Amino acid sequence: MGTAPTGYQTPKTNWAAGNIPTAQDFNRIEGNVQAVEEGSRTIDPTQAPTSNIGTLRQLLDWFANRIKAITGKTNWYDAPDLTLADLKAHKSRHATNGPDPLTPGDIGAIQNAGATPSIMADIDANKPAAGVAGRIYIATDTKKIYRDDGTAWAQLPLDLPAGATIGGSTAWHAGNDGAGSGLDADTVDGIHGANFGRIASGSYVGDGASSRTITVGFTPKFVIVNTGVANGTDGHQISLRPSSGAWGIFAGQYVSAKFFATRNAPYQIPGITTNGFTVGYSADPSHLNYSGTTYYWVALG
Repeated sequence: MGTAPTGYQTPKTNWAAGNIPTAQDFNRIEGNVQAVEEGSRTIDPTQAPTSNIGTLRQLLDWFANRIKAITGKTNWYDAPDLTLADLKAHKSRHATNGPDPLTPGDIGAIQNAGATPSIMADIDANKPAAGVAGRIYIATDTKKIYRDDGTAWAQLPLDLPAGATIGGSTAWHAGNDGAGSGLDADTVDGIHGANFGRIASGSYVGDGASSRTITVGFTPKFVIVNTGVANGTDGHQISLRPSSGAWGIFAGQYVSAKFFATRNAPYQIPGITTNGFTVGYSADPSHLNYSGTTYYWVALG
């Protein structure tokens, strides 16, 4: 903080009733008044303002600090490189109507229509004639952006760089759609994916296990299993099972269709699971997991 003025004495602030001022007291009082008015003091310009309230010594320091910050000089009392009057005169001189106006070229700008940089927007068909290089035109209907190259309007490419995002989400385009992209469409031709049917097919070779799960990839609503070869007394056989209810259909080549509850024919009627269906075998070649037999299946979801 800056110093007190020279000649300033610490005042007496504990006067009490009955105290009699002496000549020394009067000299101190008069001397302090004179010191405030005429005494020399040292300003500390390193003290930055912290509020709008302060002592006289603080306010003088703060004023010096702000003056130094404005001029950019080493000392607050150094003459500035330019005065406010100089800056005003400079602005007036280089204004548009001044004696030395700045041109676009002075600041590295391109002179366009009307001698000023120009960006226009309207429908595509309303582009003005080309011929002023550097102008930009945004077609509000086709969403295309053009640049006047001096002879023609050249459409600017809008290719997205690899990994580009839109609002933080991956941009979906012909180069990254399809399986494994991690992208998903909500509807196809207005139909939500939840309403699409699913179908899968395949085959397996029986391993003789009493229970076995065949993975489909979704929960089937209907499963058909066919041996493709003659097994047991029923010859060629086919088994069908809907996902609802406890009934399925088993039919053999040499007998009429038979209807079974799954609890009565768990090895001849496939069971529905979350991600496929189950088959099994128990001492009958007509069952659905006879060792060495190839079975063909179709699942509808």
